[in-house]
Amino acid sequence: MFDGESLVSLFFRVLNFILLGGLGLYLFRRYGLPVIHANIKEKESALARLKQQRDMLKDTIRSLEYQRFDQDLICSRLSAKIERWQQVIQAQERLRHEEKQRLITLLNKKSHEQTQNNTLAALQQRVLPKALLESRKQLTQTFQDPKRGTDFIQHLASFMETGKP
Repeated sequence: MFDGESLVSLFFRVLNFILLGGLGLYLFRRYGLPVIHANIKEKESALARLKQQRDMLKDTIRSLEYQRFDQDLICSRLSAKIERWQQVIQAQERLRHEEKQRLITLLNKKSHEQTQNNTLAALQQRVLPKALLESRKQLTQTFQDPKRGTDFIQHLASFMETGKP
């Protein structure tokens, strides 16, 4: 009988195993599988969102690279303009400096000429009265003799007519 019980026992064990397995499979399909499907769908949607964010970030990176390239181009153009402006300003400063030097030289020359003219005028004011006085004395002495005066006038008239002394 032990053999028979063992067979029945084995049968019930197998039946019990099948029933428990079926019940487990039923419960898994009924309650566990929807949760797993929901988790999978949630993870898939999260993955899709992450992919979408990645694509958006790639687009943003690309856009930022274009903007950086544009900014670099603008910066290099602006640097070139600033360099040209500096060159123009330096040229203008050089021209102003040259003009200033020219004016200073001209002013110094004019000042020197004016000083010379003032010195000459002062000298003339001191010397001219003395020279006139001395000339008058000499002319008076020279032309006291009437023959000399007549000779001088004839010589002067002859010079004016012929242009030769």
